Amino acid sequence: MTYKRAYGYQPGICFLNGDRVLYLENRNGNSDAKSFQGDTLERLFKILAKNGISRLDFFRADAASYQYEVIETLEGKVDTFYIGTRRSYVEKYYPQVKNWQKAKDRKGEDIQVGDISFKPFSNRYRKGEPQKTYRLLVKKKKRNDGQIDVFTQDGL
Repeated sequence: MTYKRAYGYQPGICFLNGDRVLYLENRNGNSDAKSFQGDTLERLFKILAKNGISRLDFFRADAASYQYEVIETLEGKVDTFYIGTRRSYVEKYYPQVKNWQKAKDRKGEDIQVGDISFKPFSNRYRKGEPQKTYRLLVKKKKRNDGQIDVFTQDGL
């Protein structure tokens, strides 16, 4: 199933600057987007290394890459990475965001952006091992129906 709840094929694709295909791999036809993300990235980084690229400045991925193993891989290969996530995974942190700033989205519509430091995947760390801290960036937009959001306690 795709994110639009329809059947679809989901190959592994990496774009350069959003408009050029850098890497493309065929995948099992029954794999969802999150399956084998870490393996796909490892193969991508091996090819980049063979071509003299050992580290990337930026990396952006959709919610399918919000996985402990993927983040571990990226930490060794990328200076700054941005990974989307499903709202249900992080909405418990929303009330902690206090520093909202006005901004515009890609369509030029008004949004608000805020961030906090958080420690995801806490169950993956061994006892006594320090947890890593990441920045959680949250965007919100005014609701058309004006209904109050249960997590943010506003109509945005």
